[in-house]
Amino acid sequence: MPASAAVVLSWNSADTGVTQGSDFNGIVGGSVLAGLTAHVDYTLQSVSGNDWTFGYSVENTSSAPVTASRVSIFGFDVTPDISGGSSTGVYDNFTADGNVPQIGFREACFSQVNCAGGAGAGALLGQTLFGTFTLTFASAQTDLSLENLFVRYQSIDAPGINGGSGTGVPPGTPIPEPATWAMMIIGFGAIGTMLRSQRRRFVAA
Repeated sequence: MPASAAVVLSWNSADTGVTQGSDFNGIVGGSVLAGLTAHVDYTLQSVSGNDWTFGYSVENTSSAPVTASRVSIFGFDVTPDISGGSSTGVYDNFTADGNVPQIGFREACFSQVNCAGGAGAGALLGQTLFGTFTLTFASAQTDLSLENLFVRYQSIDAPGINGGSGTGVPPGTPIPEPATWAMMIIGFGAIGTMLRSQRRRFVAA
């Protein structure tokens, strides 16, 4: 699917009570793993001054051939940028600008410990966990969007995988494969070498 198909969830300050959600696939070793799935709902509960408070539900919808998994983190980027936040429930640790394994930086990560997960907490296969999170802005806002949504899986058991980890994004979201990243890095290096070579020839002339 094209990049324009990426999931973006938007609310305005009058949308109290409105729930929006997203399904997530599961990516292990750069490939989508069948059966590794999750769903997260976000419900705007209140807007007060610079704070927007949401209720969340994180559901681990994984199924065969996955026999075990745990959704240890969920998160996203926010437009406009946030200045801080907090959360309750099992995912009671809010991290701003967190570096998520296999995903990279996201503006908001919710976990029990940090953006790397761990600690053995999170929604197990077939389980749904609930809580709230508050996003704080530098000034009052009338609209916001949640973008680049993700979840992180740990404790994955499936054929060929024992206790592995992975990530999930809404199905259809383009994710560069590891080989693609390698080709891009090699390409940028070749361009830099070519430009330096041309600069030397120009100076020598």
